[in-house]
Amino acid sequence: MRRRRRRRIIPWTGILVCLFGIGLSGCNNDSANSNLPKAGGKGKDSADKPLVIACSELSDSLNPFSDLTPSDKIALDLTFSSLISFDRKGEPIKWGLDGEKKNYNGKEYTYKSVADLSFRYDEAKDRTIYTFTLGKDVKFSDGEKVNSDDLIFSMYAYLDESYKGDVKIKDADILGYTSYISGNSDYIAGIKRVSNNVVEVTTGGYDIETIHEMDIPICPLHYYGQKDKYHYSDREFGFNKGDISSLIKDKDFAIGTGAYKLVSISRDSAFFDANEDYYKGCPKTAFITLKNRGGSDENKLYSELCEGVYDMAVFDNSQLVYSFAVLSNDNGTTSGNDFTAQFIDGEEYQCICINANNICVNKRPDTTKSKALRKAFATLFACNRSAAIQKKFGFSTKVINYPFMASSWAVPDTEDEDYREAYAYDNENDEMFDKNMDPETRYEKALEVAKDYFKEAGYIESEGILKPNDDLKDMEYEIYLPLEHDDGAVVYTYLSEIVKYLDGIGIDLKIKYVKDSKIEKKLKKNKLSMWCQNFKADPNADLKGLYYGDYKLDNNIFGIMDGNLDENIDNISVTDSYSKKAKLYKKCFNKIFEWGVVVPMYQFTKGVVFRSDNVNTKTISADLTGNYSWLDEIEKVEVI
Repeated sequence: MRRRRRRRIIPWTGILVCLFGIGLSGCNNDSANSNLPKAGGKGKDSADKPLVIACSELSDSLNPFSDLTPSDKIALDLTFSSLISFDRKGEPIKWGLDGEKKNYNGKEYTYKSVADLSFRYDEAKDRTIYTFTLGKDVKFSDGEKVNSDDLIFSMYAYLDESYKGDVKIKDADILGYTSYISGNSDYIAGIKRVSNNVVEVTTGGYDIETIHEMDIPICPLHYYGQKDKYHYSDREFGFNKGDISSLIKDKDFAIGTGAYKLVSISRDSAFFDANEDYYKGCPKTAFITLKNRGGSDENKLYSELCEGVYDMAVFDNSQLVYSFAVLSNDNGTTSGNDFTAQFIDGEEYQCICINANNICVNKRPDTTKSKALRKAFATLFACNRSAAIQKKFGFSTKVINYPFMASSWAVPDTEDEDYREAYAYDNENDEMFDKNMDPETRYEKALEVAKDYFKEAGYIESEGILKPNDDLKDMEYEIYLPLEHDDGAVVYTYLSEIVKYLDGIGIDLKIKYVKDSKIEKKLKKNKLSMWCQNFKADPNADLKGLYYGDYKLDNNIFGIMDGNLDENIDNISVTDSYSKKAKLYKKCFNKIFEWGVVVPMYQFTKGVVFRSDNVNTKTISADLTGNYSWLDEIEKVEVI
């Protein structure tokens, strides 16, 4: 079982006390900004006022080859551009040099990148060839142009055995890497310099994660490396193999291709100037300050944001953000005169899970009757998720209809013709609900469909009450909820209502509120029938670890054994077209729902908040997602 992240839900009383402590008259006090030190650079057509961003503790220096704190990584993203750009759904941008147009949420967006990307899978050789074409006019912040040698140097540095940071390119299965590291080769065969701005990388097999693993910062050879030790034809790559210490020491500045240039950094703050050579254009705001907020109290952080200590902050507690913004803004929404808030995918999503081996008829989980039994419960579990979740969290949390992170490219977009609400169709595949149905009517309609599924599984109806036949008489139904998480209480309240409806038709469902450790113990022994679980939001969209039938039973927690599903999962892993992959994912989701083993609940979210009186909110990127950060278009943000 994947570990759950503890989430702190601030009680409403605490929110109101904090709000009245701050005052609801608005956030017009910018005195805190007036005392902040300013960077010393100059940006075109920009105000001198810095954009002040709340962060956690920083390091005393910033080096792309060192271990980095979470806030160091923000500083790195401001200063460096990554080799690969991704759209709002997490799909890699291929033609970013001229700008690639892609749709999201019914809107068209243009994406830029430092390099064009192409890749193809050679099935005969079981290899994938990635080609990176660097922009000929892309420059580092010191004015030097980027070329293939900078990229090759960066790759070798991050692949070196002495590199211990978070960059994952070592996992990319680049041909010749193992021989190089073991000393059997003096170069990596899979990294090839094609021309001054083209690099080709060949990997074994095809794995969707490889794109993310190769997404490295591009670092200048002339600044971080030793130019006298770089000779591509002589197989020298800018440092002594096995020792990247020369790339880290005695570096007073950080030089990259990002939107900003680092002026200075300490544990408490970092100051940045606009990079006038930035490949997307000179940033609209001349200066940025990262300021250490200290501690983890998000009520305090919001108070300081309101007082003008910061212009922008990211919150884990999206309910807090929603409540503050709605109550503070004059228009009663999350975008108003005081605050502009957006909600992005967090690190986890939640599902109600059903084990096919334990909820089945005659110990045969793959039969039509067994699937109907599970879908009877799933139909009721799903019918009023939106109302229950909105009541607790407002609109700060996304209800999901697929068992994945909401903004993943693998999930159908709400604008797609085949986008479907989970378990909102009866056993004749007709839609159950219309947009105007109130929660009570939705319960009644779902209960009718659930009864049909129960009868299909073998229950016999008499005067509105369902009675089990001989195949079902020993079945017991219970669902385990996590005692140690506040979000478990939301599901408990919701399921308690469903228990009443089930009881009214003769089905006894017991809710057990237990510790995580007990859930995990029962999962390992394959003893759980139904339970609530949080899953890590995976940008690589992996299905194999949870739903693949050939896996050991303790890994396949849902108990699915379906050859058709396994085949589609296998085909995903060897398909290098994202559009074809997306079609395969739809087939997989349909098969998973056919088995009735998972009910998607909601995506945990984070709140990204700007002060509306200090920032031109029209310049903030729209439709931020877990794949597309507020940092991805930081060059457009204007301070007022």
